[in-house]
Amino acid sequence: MEVDLSAEHYYDQGLDLEKQGKWVEAEAKYRRAIELEPDNADAHFRLGYVLGEQQKSAEAESAYRKTIEIDPDRYNAHFNLGVMLEWQERWVEAEAEYRRAIELEPDNADAHFRLGYVLGEQQKSAEAESAYRKTIELDPDRYNAHFNLGVMLERQKRWAEAEPEYRRAIELEPDNADAQFRLGYVLGEQQKPAEAEAAYRKTVELDPQRSDAHFNLGLMLERQGRWAEAEAAYRRAVELKPDGADANFRLGYALGEQGKSAEAEAVYRKTIALDPNRYDANLNLGVMLERQGKWADAETAYRRAVELDSTNPDPHLYLANALGETGKYKDAERVYRTTLELDPNQASARNNLADLLRKSGFPEAAREEALKAVQSDPGLWYARHTLAEIEIDLGDETGDAKWYEAATRDIDTATELLFRVGTPQEQQEHQPHLLLQRGYAHAKIGRQDKAIADFQQCLELRVKGPTTHGDPFLKARENLKALRSLRNGSDTHTSIPKWLPYILVTLSVALGGMAIVLLTLGKIDGGQFTALILAAFVGVFIAFFFPYVTKLKFGGVAELEKEGSGPINVSTTVKLEAGVERLEQQR
Repeated sequence: MEVDLSAEHYYDQGLDLEKQGKWVEAEAKYRRAIELEPDNADAHFRLGYVLGEQQKSAEAESAYRKTIEIDPDRYNAHFNLGVMLEWQERWVEAEAEYRRAIELEPDNADAHFRLGYVLGEQQKSAEAESAYRKTIELDPDRYNAHFNLGVMLERQKRWAEAEPEYRRAIELEPDNADAQFRLGYVLGEQQKPAEAEAAYRKTVELDPQRSDAHFNLGLMLERQGRWAEAEAAYRRAVELKPDGADANFRLGYALGEQGKSAEAEAVYRKTIALDPNRYDANLNLGVMLERQGKWADAETAYRRAVELDSTNPDPHLYLANALGETGKYKDAERVYRTTLELDPNQASARNNLADLLRKSGFPEAAREEALKAVQSDPGLWYARHTLAEIEIDLGDETGDAKWYEAATRDIDTATELLFRVGTPQEQQEHQPHLLLQRGYAHAKIGRQDKAIADFQQCLELRVKGPTTHGDPFLKARENLKALRSLRNGSDTHTSIPKWLPYILVTLSVALGGMAIVLLTLGKIDGGQFTALILAAFVGVFIAFFFPYVTKLKFGGVAELEKEGSGPINVSTTVKLEAGVERLEQQR
């Protein structure tokens, strides 16, 4: 029997082996067929195919190029050559092959899809978008075309257009975690945190080990102020990816927002161990240490933040606050001035410098800085408060009522701003202090009714809880008692009536006059006269100076309690650096 040894015979054997997945054996048959018939385009094409199945992309490329050389208009050879070039990441050459394939078969959805892919890899998002739209036109139910179109629209930040593409992809493949994740991403970029949350929850349901989905879920919960839930999401992200600096940072942030300073401190330290040059982690570590009263450690953290971002005024401001709290006033002043060199409009730094100068005994210089702070940010309520404190100090120093008048006006403005822009916690914390100081200023200019009303209101606020910056309620109670006793014509500190000095003056003058008359009449000698005159002078002295020696409150305000030294700043030291709120874009 004669054996068929023709090229066709080996070609057919190759096809049979291909069907069985025997790529190596099929390759040998196709190579034998080509030896027998070198210009057999089919044999070259099939050789390219089995080589591709063996991941021999360079050899497959040669086979497809030979196929095209023999048969230039063979669509599938151009298409498969494009795939081999893709595998070698030769995107430009692959693009040319897919474009030629489309010329040959304009309605082939696969060619349009692959063209879109290689265009996307070349960052030609707009061209890729067109290719994917054509793919969908030809094949409306193609999941990956909708998905990839969504990615191209994402890259162009066309979030609202990307959203329906991902939703369509999910309709076609409901259990695809990637589509759910990307939907969450574009919803987040559109500031739809509740909807994004739902998409991320579905993602982690489908793929529980996906750390980026847990991370982004945490971000969406953060945006809704649900810190405990965000904490849980970040903890899971950290479990799945322990060396992820971003996840550790955000966990620290969520803990800090819940007031868990010690736990947040530990997490920020871990973040810094993973990424020592992370400015925001060093800054936030300082804030957590500050909240625990660890000022020396906080100073160290802030100094590191300054090293990492020396042109950023914020870490300088935080460092200056810490220096001021530890009594390093000269250093604090220097750093505040550095902050203002970096940002002359930094109202918080200007305000804190003013407060520092006030506490250092330079009220005029303090007032100048406070006025600049108010000008920089008229809505900064605590700058108005600082200005009022300085004006009260100037009033006490000069005795000029204009300063107390100015203080009451600025406290009114500060209070209005506090309730317009302040948080409920800030309102509870600082309203009693404002009332105490305004009452003090009213009392110093004789407005006892207004002073009493302010002190009473201050005491009424005690039911809302104590403040953390001293006890204004005790001072208000003492001042209220003093003013009421004066109004009633008595003083709680002594039983001596307030008209007594006038009686003493009258008696002393009478005694002196009587001494002169008696001496003139010869009824007394010189020594007795001297004794009587001396007694008269003692009486006058007692009348005028005894109330001050015994601390009687004849003026009604000389011993009133005013606000003591509070914190250097009531705002900047409690704000955490949010960091770059980056949504994870991929695994």
